[in-house]
Amino acid sequence: MGARHGDEALQPGRFRGRHAAARRREPVVPPPLVVQVGGRAARRLGDPAVVQHPVQRAIHALHAEAAEVEEQEIPAAVDGCGVLTFALPLERMAHAFARLEQLEGARRVADGMRAYPELIRGPRATDTQLMRALPGWIAKGGAEGLLCAAGHSVGVALKCEDGNGRALGPAAAAFFAQLDLDLNELSVLPLENSRKERVGEIRT
Repeated sequence: MGARHGDEALQPGRFRGRHAAARRREPVVPPPLVVQVGGRAARRLGDPAVVQHPVQRAIHALHAEAAEVEEQEIPAAVDGCGVLTFALPLERMAHAFARLEQLEGARRVADGMRAYPELIRGPRATDTQLMRALPGWIAKGGAEGLLCAAGHSVGVALKCEDGNGRALGPAAAAFFAQLDLDLNELSVLPLENSRKERVGEIRT
C-alpha cells in the first residue's frame, strides 16, 4: 500500500511511536550484582564462591561468640543479596542481641544505631520506629519477617511464621507491652490499596 504526503507515519516498518519503540526493545537482564544488591553489599560479597573469605570466617566466628555457641553449630547459606548469612534459633538470636554491647567494638555500633535510627531501614520501618520510641534500645529487622532488639541487657527476637514482615509492628507492640514498654504507635498497621485508600488493618 502506497503512502501520500502526510501519511509517512502509516507506512509499514516506519512507525516511530513510543509504543512501537517499546515493543522492539529487548528485555534488559540486570547483572548479578545489580539484583537486590546495592553499594557495600555488592563490594562485600557478590559471588557465592567466596563464602570462605577470611572476612566471612571472622563474621561467622563473631556470630558464634555473640550467641555463645560453637561455630560448627551455626549453619551458613547465601541469601538473596549473595551475602553469607547464618541460622540460629530465636532464643540464641535474642541472647546474642542481649549481650551484643559486651563484644569488642560493639558499643560504638550500638551507639551509632541509637543516634541515627533512620539509617537502619528508613523512617517507617519497624526497627527504626522501635528505637525512636524506646530510648536505649537497638533493633534490626531481617529477612522473612524477623525482628531482633535489645535494651538494658534484655534481648528480643520475633519472627512472623509466614515470613511476611508487615505484621511485625503490631506483634512487637503486643510483646513489648508485656515488658511494660509502650510501642502503641506500632500497634495498628493500616492497609491501603493502590489508590492509597485504607481498606483494612493489621492488629493483634
